[in-house]
Amino acid sequence: MKMLMICLVLLWHGEALIAVGMRDARLALQRGRPGDALELYLGIMAGGRDDAAVWYGVARAQFALDRLVLSALACDAAIVRDGTHQGALVLRGRVRTAQHRFPEAIRDFESALILRPDDGYVCVLLARVLARQGRRSESYRYHERAAGTLPPDPERMLGAAWAAAAIERWGDAEIWCRRAGLAGAGKARLALLAPRIQLRLADAERRGGRVEAAKARLERLVREWPGTEEAASARLQIKALSRLPSLSDKGRMSG
Repeated sequence: MKMLMICLVLLWHGEALIAVGMRDARLALQRGRPGDALELYLGIMAGGRDDAAVWYGVARAQFALDRLVLSALACDAAIVRDGTHQGALVLRGRVRTAQHRFPEAIRDFESALILRPDDGYVCVLLARVLARQGRRSESYRYHERAAGTLPPDPERMLGAAWAAAAIERWGDAEIWCRRAGLAGAGKARLALLAPRIQLRLADAERRGGRVEAAKARLERLVREWPGTEEAASARLQIKALSRLPSLSDKGRMSG
């Protein structure tokens, strides 16, 4: 009985030391010291620990050291030990993206989203890879999904706006820009896209015969974004539209 107690105490101390080592390795990664973290993880493995968590730690350290092949192998080892390890799937997807192995990256990100469908970070990663593959409509769908996750993130909302603009869904792009602004996106960030959206929407209104609505939108563009190239174009268009007879004038002329 005494020997059993001694063994249990030694086992407890060993587990406690491993827990401390794992904590120190994570802290080393957070502080930008992947080499130190890798040494700690390898030391823990030499002590007998061989589970998904320690292999994932090795994979993160190798990725931070730009050793993509070794990082991918460590991810594989983590996934073999725990097929539901979402972090390892996401990291392997990032490795494959860096290696331009886009179809495999897409599969990893999709598998990760099966485990956590509301993970906005992974939605953005998948959306970007899909865009690089020319699958822009699918890309927008995942950007939109990411932008709808909590807490509200103005950068994800702007990502959805850009993705909507890429497939010429200007109404959606306007909505996401507005939401991004309400969520705290800076004026300078919005200025890269919002004026362009307003110009395209005004053009659609003009082509649809809604001249007054187009003119009002262009005037609003000039007020809100006066220093942009789009505002300069809007001023010229306002002058051109002002020369056209209004709908009421047309009605009187036809009467």
